[in-house]
Amino acid sequence: MRKAVRVIIISSVILFLMVVQTFMAFAASSTIYVTADKTEAASGDIVNFTVSLGPVSNMGTMQMVLDISEGLTYVKGSGRLADGLKSKLGYDYADFTEVSLMVNGMASAADYSSKSDTVLCTFSCTVDDAFKGKAEVGLTNLEFISCETWEDHTADYSVSEAVITIGM
Repeated sequence: MRKAVRVIIISSVILFLMVVQTFMAFAASSTIYVTADKTEAASGDIVNFTVSLGPVSNMGTMQMVLDISEGLTYVKGSGRLADGLKSKLGYDYADFTEVSLMVNGMASAADYSSKSDTVLCTFSCTVDDAFKGKAEVGLTNLEFISCETWEDHTADYSVSEAVITIGM
């Protein structure tokens, strides 16, 4: 009888710790949203995109590259960081690099934290001629590191891609 009680208590404690750990993992994650101003488009249309970061903590550096699928072409000169982003993040450096379609930045003193969404950048794509189907825009080469602890927090971030239906 004692052995059965011990097994139940130990099992309950393990289950409780697993639930707490799972909750903390979800609570610590941040989503980066790529959203489009339309969900359906035709050849030649221009689709405007916004990249936003959900609630976040421990973000001392950021790096991400736009991932634009077949059916869409980046409009040269359209990529822009959100107004005042460098100051809002408290970063020493923030940039949208046109050649590589990279958004990056870093702070030297303190990590950025926010309980609300933060717009990072905007850009536009043209719908390619004769393309029909679904086109997706997401992000690759993610990297997020704390400048306070130098811990890599990249695994805490996920991407929600924009999906556009073209010519269907």
